[in-house]
Amino acid sequence: MLQWKMPADDKPEDRTSGGCDEQEEVAVATETPEDTNIALHCVYKDDIERFIKCFEDEEDLFHEVVNEQMNERDENGKSPLEVAAVLGRVDMIRELVTRGAEVNAVTVKGNV
Repeated sequence: MLQWKMPADDKPEDRTSGGCDEQEEVAVATETPEDTNIALHCVYKDDIERFIKCFEDEEDLFHEVVNEQMNERDENGKSPLEVAAVLGRVDMIRELVTRGAEVNAVTVKGNV
């Protein structure tokens, strides 16, 4: 998760615009880094809406790569579909299969 800290010279008491709380010193970015496998990211976050947006929004950062990332394996050799199954993400499994995830893939060791 990306985080931005308030610059040291920017003190809450010096602000004249009243939009920030004094205790709110760290703002958290909600954007997904470009080098992320978006399919795995959505599975782990259980974020079906974000996954669908990748396919339907041509302006989405991951629109061009989501199809190939859907079947890429992580460092443990697991595909997004396998991770979704292990985590019990039934709706995500349905969406992955609907979008073309490989259901007959085997691992390097030959496991289904």
